[in-house]
Amino acid sequence: MKLTAKLETLLLTAVRATGSYDPSDTMHVIEESLTLEEYQTGSAFLGWVHRGVEQGKVRHFGHSNIRKRFGEFKRSVKAKKEAPN
Repeated sequence: MKLTAKLETLLLTAVRATGSYDPSDTMHVIEESLTLEEYQTGSAFLGWVHRGVEQGKVRHFGHSNIRKRFGEFKRSVKAKKEAPN
């Protein structure tokens, strides 16, 4: 799971174009420019941001903090994988 420069640019463009972090609203704008792995990563990241915003958590991102937010996302995914069942 990696935020490449290409994926970063496309996510920022798609969010700006749609005004939404919801992957069902946003990913269609950029899906043809992505590999399967990039699509899965971008969709999962946007889903995490969108759920957080709906819960009142500050997870918005833009040019200045998308890498920080992605780092938070990766840590949350890792924590879920390491949590005992």
